[in-house]
Amino acid sequence: MDNIISANDAYNARHKTPSEVARDFIPSPEFGKLLRANNCILVGPRGSGKTTYLKMMQPQAMKNWLELQSVKEDAGAVIGIFVAADVRWAKQLELVTKNIKNDDVRDLMHEASFVNFLGISFIDAVEKAIQTRLVKSSLAGDGELNRAAEAELAHRISNFFLVKSAPPSFSSFKHALRVRQSEMPKICFKLSQGYDYDEVESTYPYLGLSWIDIITACIDTVGEVVFTPEQRWAVLIDELEIVPAGLLNRLLQPLRSTSGNILFKYALSPTGAASKILSSHDETDPTQGNDYTTVPLWHNTKDHAKFFTRQLFWKALVDKGLVKEAEDIVRALGMSGFSADEESGKTDEKEKPESTIEDRKRAFSSLKEKDESFQDFLFSKKIQIEGLNTSDNTVSGTLVRKITPLVNMRNHVLKKWTIKEGAKKRSKIGLQPYLHYPNLLELTEGNPRWTLNLAECIAFEAQTKGGGIASQGVQRKAVDSFVSRFSSMLEVYPVGGEKVQFTLRGFLKKLSEFLHAKICLDKFSPDPALSFVVDREAADTYGDLILLCIHLGALVITDLDSNGAAAFVSGRQGLVGRKVRICYRLAPEWFLPLRTGRSVTMSRVFSDKKLKNHQEETYEHRFEENAKPTDKPQLDLF
Repeated sequence: MDNIISANDAYNARHKTPSEVARDFIPSPEFGKLLRANNCILVGPRGSGKTTYLKMMQPQAMKNWLELQSVKEDAGAVIGIFVAADVRWAKQLELVTKNIKNDDVRDLMHEASFVNFLGISFIDAVEKAIQTRLVKSSLAGDGELNRAAEAELAHRISNFFLVKSAPPSFSSFKHALRVRQSEMPKICFKLSQGYDYDEVESTYPYLGLSWIDIITACIDTVGEVVFTPEQRWAVLIDELEIVPAGLLNRLLQPLRSTSGNILFKYALSPTGAASKILSSHDETDPTQGNDYTTVPLWHNTKDHAKFFTRQLFWKALVDKGLVKEAEDIVRALGMSGFSADEESGKTDEKEKPESTIEDRKRAFSSLKEKDESFQDFLFSKKIQIEGLNTSDNTVSGTLVRKITPLVNMRNHVLKKWTIKEGAKKRSKIGLQPYLHYPNLLELTEGNPRWTLNLAECIAFEAQTKGGGIASQGVQRKAVDSFVSRFSSMLEVYPVGGEKVQFTLRGFLKKLSEFLHAKICLDKFSPDPALSFVVDREAADTYGDLILLCIHLGALVITDLDSNGAAAFVSGRQGLVGRKVRICYRLAPEWFLPLRTGRSVTMSRVFSDKKLKNHQEETYEHRFEENAKPTDKPQLDLF
């Protein structure tokens, strides 16, 4: 399982240096929102770029990036303090504190551990801000403090952390905090054995330190000595979903009111414990709009993701030497004959490529010949294939444009459909609906990690086969690998606690079979269900599976509001009434169109008798050749 998950998680900025992150960084519109002078919550599934965006606010990353880019925001005016919520002070510490019976004491131990890592991160930020000269320093010469000034500053800061002996340098101070951190398991063991907390604290007085009080004091001190009192700072905390509950509350509360020169930029999963707090209506909790801005890192429309995805995907191919930067992406990948072409409805039909018009006519004609239900539909709507038109200036133009993806998919899958016998599928169904531009990029959902993963699959197949990236064989194998990696991870990802046991893939398979049947097996419908409303029955029975699927990006929330507050899902009950769809990355496995349509109640999937009758015929996609895992090293980005 570890190998499968790591293959899907390879492009991760967690272990990248700030310079490495900045070197390959391509900003999306959401990054501009992060740079604004307010508190901000980044919300997104795995791979959506949360860690990368926060790391980009570190002094060294911002310095390197600004040398190559021009941005309107005064990005360099904020010094970012990046604190990664990793297992060292989150999950690991939770294990060593689990036997402490007093909840308040356990929370204090979590915070004490966090304070240690916060101190190390703060000193790192100070050093890099001085070295890069991203902001002006009154004591720095050529990017360095003299030894006396560094010792004095290290001493002042160490006083707030109750370090016994004055450290002579930043390095010595960080070492003292690391030594302190190594003592945590021993202290937790004593407390779990019944030692009195007050007695333990008398030996280790730093246990009661407040993280927000310390960081405020440190910032004020450094502002007075090195920078200016008005210097703005940003506390950047990643992966709040793995932070223990008690500490999580302490991290979120400062969003309401703190020092005016401290900003908070947090990143979390839409389904984690922090989402429950931030979506609550308790008057003591921070609120969206008043205390922070929410920035969802997934896209409701294809246009929103298109520009960013094109840039990131193209840069990855350029870096691999497969294309030249000046080449046209459409020509390099080839234009898909299965593209919906929905965006061009207001364009006069004469201005569209002849191939697009003829492709549409061929698909409509082919489906009409073999599908009696489609014949009836065309007749009822008075649609003539020879005069097929998608312009909004015609009576049927909007309808034709809307149903084109459905016609393409149904025509691709069906061998015959009659009123008497129903659907008969083709014996061999290929991946053509998902190849070439723009379909390849739409599979990624605008997810940075997925985009880079697909680019690597394309590169590997092109190099292995010796063909160009426009080759259908190369692209088919790349999509095969791209889908299989994610599907395999979903098959083995640990789940539990459900009334009906499924793997994540098994659960999504059930949902997808329902949609596939409505699109390809039932009578032709111009508006089949393509997404789901999570009703109470589905939330109660399958809530944990749904939450996991959202966290991993396998299910995409489609009912975001304008201010982003709906990006939070507060547990099972918070799912009720929410709209989701299956991600496009899984569309090739069950032959679903790359579009969002109307929603159907999710619990209906598990009670639909007609679906049960279809199940023997339902095609579970098997790729023509097994995907060959790449043995080439993967970039560890996003």
